[in-house]
Amino acid sequence: MLYLPPEQAKPVRIQGAFVGDKEVADLTSFLKNQGVNPQYTDEVTTMAKAGTVSVPGVSGNVDELFKDAVKVVCQYDRASASLLQRRLSIGYARAARIVDQLEGAGVIAPSDGGSKAREVLVQNADEFLASFGNPPAQ
Repeated sequence: MLYLPPEQAKPVRIQGAFVGDKEVADLTSFLKNQGVNPQYTDEVTTMAKAGTVSVPGVSGNVDELFKDAVKVVCQYDRASASLLQRRLSIGYARAARIVDQLEGAGVIAPSDGGSKAREVLVQNADEFLASFGNPPAQ
């Protein structure tokens, strides 16, 4: 597996143990049968009820066009504010903010300091979006 820490420009190869669906189901059933009441984090349950989405690596809520931006950069296999401006019909400030959110979420690589388009690290937009939930359509 490749892991991209926020502070690094290139992914690191790591290895993790595979946990199958049956094992997860068995563990979940075991924990439920212990008779302990769950202790929920209020912030998480409030966000779930409100329909807001939090993307790992991105502070605050993501832009409502985040989902579309992920699909655009995966389709064109490059990412830049100007690409998002053209494809999503938005201004530069909003496009640049979405690029920052894409970087924070690990969708695109950090800038190399130049003006070249950024490398896209996610191959399948739908799988990525499913991994944290789709941002709400507004």
